[in-house]
Amino acid sequence: MTIPHAAVVDDKILTGGEPSASQLDDLQANGFTDIVCVKTDGELAANFESNVEARGMRYHKLPVGGPDDLTPEKAESLDAILAECDGKVCVFCGSGNRVGALFALREFHINNAPADAALQYGLAAGMKGLAPFIQMKLNA
Repeated sequence: MTIPHAAVVDDKILTGGEPSASQLDDLQANGFTDIVCVKTDGELAANFESNVEARGMRYHKLPVGGPDDLTPEKAESLDAILAECDGKVCVFCGSGNRVGALFALREFHINNAPADAALQYGLAAGMKGLAPFIQMKLNA
């Protein structure tokens, strides 16, 4: 399964950058049922939501504009969305960085993982440049 900056979180979750139309076809063909967008409205390709829904997948919006949006509440919202999803889920932003950061916060605040383990989970889920910021938040 290929999307930009793809990271396989587990057998149900794929993270990365925004999938193209042909990549949405591949996701649908490979059993993905839900797409979670972490981009803000101004970043998203035109008609993306309708492109997802036209393929029979559900679209979920959880906008994260930057570090100020990386909160325990956003991690809770991500967890709630994932709990609604019965099949495979693709969670994306521009590069996977914000998605990975959200997964780190989810591991820490929802799954009660230690800070170091949560940080590693976020890195594995695509976090890059936000790692120092998230590390600071987890160790605060």
